[in-house]
Amino acid sequence: MYYEVPKTPLPKILHDFLILKRKALDFAVKEGYFVIPTASGKSSMHLILEWLRFKGILTSRMDEIMVPPWMGAWVYKTMHSHGFPQMVLTPQTKVLWVYHQYGFPQDMDAIQKVARERNLIVIEDCAHAINSYYQDARLGTIGDFGIFSFSKFVPSLMGGAIVTKDENARDFFLSRIEKKRPLYSLFCFWSKYFDDVTHYAPLAQELLKTSYALYSYHMSMTRTVQNLVASSLESLNKRKENYATVKRILKGNLWIDSLETDILPYVVPIAGTPEELSHIVNVIKGTGLYSGLYHFDENRNLLEPRLISVAWLPIHQGIPTKIIEEVSTKIKEVLRPNS
Repeated sequence: MYYEVPKTPLPKILHDFLILKRKALDFAVKEGYFVIPTASGKSSMHLILEWLRFKGILTSRMDEIMVPPWMGAWVYKTMHSHGFPQMVLTPQTKVLWVYHQYGFPQDMDAIQKVARERNLIVIEDCAHAINSYYQDARLGTIGDFGIFSFSKFVPSLMGGAIVTKDENARDFFLSRIEKKRPLYSLFCFWSKYFDDVTHYAPLAQELLKTSYALYSYHMSMTRTVQNLVASSLESLNKRKENYATVKRILKGNLWIDSLETDILPYVVPIAGTPEELSHIVNVIKGTGLYSGLYHFDENRNLLEPRLISVAWLPIHQGIPTKIIEEVSTKIKEVLRPNS
């Protein structure tokens, strides 16, 4: 495994995070992969798309990036600075943007086959897939680039990473991160005072708003983010336990049984009839958790999506086991047997 540290001094805790604690969060699982810490998942997006422009793969904003239709609007806005997001495969497509929705893997065999045939770049968006697998391969290490966003799983304002096996791309990313700009210095100056984001919530929120203006400035992780992420790694195990509890209680439901076990999902998508889903959303909300109806790619294939409606079941580490058991039992009562 290779881990590249920018010249900017980083405390030992980041090494602990990416190396000593790799059993909890091990990105570079294959020889020759590089991990580049970044300020955020969005910053990682900018860096990779800049590299593709630099290499002449994206020659103008008219070159297309094939994307799924269920990502946040800000993702598409970010892409517009470098290429044109398109939801169908065309002769102008240069990049496949593979989003592993909620941490559930896309059909990488089918996607990689098309990518090889058309000589396309594959970018795995692992914002919701911090420690998940497709067959025996860790998500983020299958395509040309993997993007991670730690703030989706741990209480950090910013913090992300790029995974790649391209040494030239690695050098390009590090050179961009090394370019300290005034806004970066200002952000670091203020953020170093926030050792406890919860305690300084109002100020942290202001920093979060400011950070959106800094995503294209290629910052590295700040000390605060490093401390928060490193101290929160163990909490990921709680999320995994909650997911296992949901699958155990709902065992026998065809949809739940079809969901992978070797993943760490962001949320659990619950499928059912429209009437069941409406009831399930109310059940989840009744326990004080957030829920709603969303589209989910049942086919798990960016190239041939099949969207169905699902209800969101949160399973984050802040939810006690008792609540997960309670809401799962109520959901089981709603779902038809073997539905």
